[in-house]
Amino acid sequence: MSVKPTYEELERRIKELEKEKSESKRSRDALEKRLLSLTQPLKDNGNIVFEDLFNIDDIQCIQDVFADATGVASIITHIDGTPITAPSNFCRLCKDIVRKTDKGLLNCFKSDATLGRFNPEGPIIQPCMSGGLWDAGAGITIGGRHIANWLIGQVRDELQTEDQMVVYAREIGADEKLVVEAFREVSAMSHEQFGQIANLLFTLANQLSTAAYQNVQQARLITEIKQAGKTLLESEKKLSSSEKKRRLWLEHSPICTKIVDLDFNLQYMSASGIKELKIEDITEHYGKPYPFYFYPDSFRKPMIENLDKARETGEIITQETSMVDIKGDKLWYHSTIVPVNDENGMLDYIMVVSMETTDRKQAEGALREANTRHSAMIANIGDVIGIMGTDGIMKYKSPNIEKWFGWKPEDLIGTDGWEMIYPEDIERIQNEFCALFEKDNASTTLEYRYKCKDGTYTWIELTAVNRINDTTINGVLLNYRDISERKRTEEKLRQAQKMEAIGTLAGGIAHDFNNILSPILGFTEMLQEDLPQDSREQKSVAEVLKAALRAKDLVKQILTFSRQGDQDLKPIKIQSVLKEALKLLGSSIPTTIEIQTEIDSNCGAVIADPTQIHQIIMNLATNAYHAMRESGGRLKIVLNQTQIESKPIGFSEFIPGRYALLKVIDTGTGIEKNILDKIFDPYFTTKESDKGTGFGLSVVQGIVKSLDGDIHVYSESGEGTEVHVYFPIMKNASEKEKPNQLTPIRGGTERILLVDDEEPIVIMEKMMLGRLGYQVTTRTRSIDALETFRSNSDEFDLIITDMTMPQMTGTQLAREIKAIRADIPIIICTGFSDRINEDTSSEFDIQAFLTKPVIKKEIARIIRDVLDKPND
Repeated sequence: MSVKPTYEELERRIKELEKEKSESKRSRDALEKRLLSLTQPLKDNGNIVFEDLFNIDDIQCIQDVFADATGVASIITHIDGTPITAPSNFCRLCKDIVRKTDKGLLNCFKSDATLGRFNPEGPIIQPCMSGGLWDAGAGITIGGRHIANWLIGQVRDELQTEDQMVVYAREIGADEKLVVEAFREVSAMSHEQFGQIANLLFTLANQLSTAAYQNVQQARLITEIKQAGKTLLESEKKLSSSEKKRRLWLEHSPICTKIVDLDFNLQYMSASGIKELKIEDITEHYGKPYPFYFYPDSFRKPMIENLDKARETGEIITQETSMVDIKGDKLWYHSTIVPVNDENGMLDYIMVVSMETTDRKQAEGALREANTRHSAMIANIGDVIGIMGTDGIMKYKSPNIEKWFGWKPEDLIGTDGWEMIYPEDIERIQNEFCALFEKDNASTTLEYRYKCKDGTYTWIELTAVNRINDTTINGVLLNYRDISERKRTEEKLRQAQKMEAIGTLAGGIAHDFNNILSPILGFTEMLQEDLPQDSREQKSVAEVLKAALRAKDLVKQILTFSRQGDQDLKPIKIQSVLKEALKLLGSSIPTTIEIQTEIDSNCGAVIADPTQIHQIIMNLATNAYHAMRESGGRLKIVLNQTQIESKPIGFSEFIPGRYALLKVIDTGTGIEKNILDKIFDPYFTTKESDKGTGFGLSVVQGIVKSLDGDIHVYSESGEGTEVHVYFPIMKNASEKEKPNQLTPIRGGTERILLVDDEEPIVIMEKMMLGRLGYQVTTRTRSIDALETFRSNSDEFDLIITDMTMPQMTGTQLAREIKAIRADIPIIICTGFSDRINEDTSSEFDIQAFLTKPVIKKEIARIIRDVLDKPND
């Protein structure tokens, strides 16, 4: 069993370390200079240079291997750009041409210094200031101080042209022909590949920085040990009090020192190690095998292997290890294994010097955990985060970009960010970014269309912040937000506002047009009564009457489209309307178009206006005909009953229930995808100017929506079109459609006060009512009508008044008349009003409401209904 060495023996062994001689005076001087630099206090490392930390020949070899393996030029320089190593793999353009000119060499030094800016987050990549080739750089540090740069590059950029190189040759005074020839020799490399090599460089530079730091720490530890030896030697010449101080210094040093013999038996452990491992009696461990049981399994074997290697080779070995104290608490150490020779140069024992790094390791773990949380937060927020360099190249994209736009971050990092912007938006966005670059920390918010991986574009809101001068970002911080749904909502709002405006316009048109139609229709009816039934004039008048009625229906359609018109709603079977429409289609559609039908006779009844259903069928069939007019085809009309169990996707106003489904299918030219969402817009049409107004589908949609139905169009260019129209089936489906009954026109002898500001209407209606037997007094001003009634209120049985008149409206006149005589019945007649209709007339104490233009049988019926109604 080995005997524990005495303190004097330990002192003797340390003294022997000082007696070791160098192989030559040159190497001894170099070592002394290096140790001088390495042993300065870490806070005073301003004089430490790269050459003091490494063997330059070894570093040159590493650099050469890296350059050969990656195919890039490589050099290590001081932070001012002056070289430390010889260039590796430098291309002829840079080595023999550009750097041979004064201006070119100066540009190279400037570029190297710029590339050498210290960036702890990653390599700096940019075009060279001398020649425009792609270069990259990574800093090397010691104790946080930037001491050197490892630069790579001389890779051709795809955007650099020979013409640009000729211009640069003139600028630096180089031979243009030689520059172009040498430029062609430079190898080209993709930005992605060069970026990967730059990241590898960054990793190697960090390893050199770590090695430099460890070299300093190791040298200082060894120097402390040597200093301890010198102190012990000098202590022989001092008083016993000095002897005590030396012993206290060794025992209370924060560095744990352990000595083992060549069989790895523990001979000595300093006080700091005993305290850190919570060992109560260290003497129990002396002379016994080194306490490997303090090491976890994953570190025990490497420790034994390193001790064995140091014993066999005499090499000083450093390693990071973990140990567990007596109570099971985990500790971390940075250890150096130092073989110690005797005075004859033979290995005597092994010293293990350790510095506890537990706090640093815990801090690193906390930092990694914080970075993991930070990454998880970025990945799970609703917005996408990105960083773009001033050159437009994307440096970062958060992982959730795949969720919103389909891209993976690696698809976009290193690419041109402008390529993702919709072409029509690029110039506007670039102008905004130019302004953003001019002011540090400036921000802007933009809306534009962003390209998704499937090739489509979606609207986004981008917030960009200038953080170019922030060393952790070094670019523009981007926050993307998908606003496509908001854009769709805004578009719906604009469409609703447009429809509202059209509805207001339709109301004005209806009022004036109905006033014009009223005398035309009324006088034509009376003229038709006066002419012989078999006369030629009778046929002409019939055509005039037919045209006037069509005009009346047209105004009604416009009001229906704007949802302001009254509808003659009643239970109907669409099958009967279809049969009438098919008769017209058969005579008007050419034989090149085949008409097919599938009509379910059991399809339930719907509540609708028969005229409007007829109009829907004719409009859709006409559109189908136009789509097949040139080449012919097949028109298929289908009617069946369907059950909707739940609200289908894309059907905004559907509720579950039974529907009559009308399908109009053609094999025509189809509708292009980019205009499919516009087909219901008023006045939108793909037809020639003389073939349509663009109002048909808008009217159809208006009618269908007013009936609580829905309409959907399925089409592709060249593949034909299917239009599906859904009508809700009435709940009492067994109710049969009531046939029209012809009723005789009845007149009377009562006295009527007729009021309208349009004189032609007054003349026409007076004649019409006179033919029915009534006694009619007319007025064209509401004020005059009121005075007439006030003077002779008992002489009238009925008031018929226009709604829209100057000075006093029809409802105002009615109110004044009712104040004079409450029992007098009143009929309001108007071309259009958004204030009064059949549903609201009772609110104004009006007995009936009549819409212009009126026909004889209609006004006759309403008058009798009012006059014959029992008086409450």
